[in-house]
Amino acid sequence: MQLFDHFLYTHIVRQQYFRVSLAGQPEIRTSGAFADESTDISWTQPRDLWQALLLEHSGVFTMNGHTFEVEPFDLVIVPPSSRNEVHRTGEAPYVYSYFTFCPEEGVRDEMALPLHSRLGDEGRFWNLNFRRGLSRLQISRTSLHIVARSMLWAVAQEAASHERNVFVAEAERIVIEGLADTLRIDQLAKRVGISQGQLSRLFLAEHGRTPLQYIRDTRAEHAHHLLTTTTTPLKQVGAACGYPNPHHFNRFVRERLGASPRAIRNKQVHVDVFRVKMYSASLDKA
Repeated sequence: MQLFDHFLYTHIVRQQYFRVSLAGQPEIRTSGAFADESTDISWTQPRDLWQALLLEHSGVFTMNGHTFEVEPFDLVIVPPSSRNEVHRTGEAPYVYSYFTFCPEEGVRDEMALPLHSRLGDEGRFWNLNFRRGLSRLQISRTSLHIVARSMLWAVAQEAASHERNVFVAEAERIVIEGLADTLRIDQLAKRVGISQGQLSRLFLAEHGRTPLQYIRDTRAEHAHHLLTTTTTPLKQVGAACGYPNPHHFNRFVRERLGASPRAIRNKQVHVDVFRVKMYSASLDKA
């Protein structure tokens, strides 16, 4: 269950906030500044790495189906495994600064990081100091890391003021503990005590995804984890992900991960868990 404890911990979104621990100062992994001519870019964030983007352009940002407008010197927090698309407007080149980071595991100093912060003149200040830190990298990383961590603390808010929705949290617990079972959205809603429509609206608000998409994303991640980190027989992997029929499991993995279970296990392909489009959210049985 450790994998999914981490999944829940790092992917909780409520009203565009992420709950993460800033204890012990987050580890800054990579950093830089880039200029790009492309109007549209898209990527899937690595599953073990957060990213902070300080933009110098306007446009439209879409993360896990949630779309919002951005302006110059906005700060966007990109969580692990998120699917991201940006349509950039204004004159090219489009410039941004970034750093990737790993929060400390645990709940000490748990804070609420806003997905999107409109910083304005304050963003110009952070951008200037971040660029100064980049220019000193050959001498020391200290200056840059101080600016990056300070930026996170500057936008962070008290987690207690952004409590999660109890119905979504309970639904997630049921899903994760019952991945091997048949999960119907109407039954899931009944178990948490609300209507199917209410559950869908709450999931869209917190995750930018429907409950069905959340279930299938979670199953895809679990399948990828078992196929790449264990020697569990393929039939057992399928059963653990809710697909006891090997044919159905093979089709699910091919459609969601882009290759057969055996090819993924043998590391014959590079897999992007969210590369293949979602199943239709109109279905009510996962």
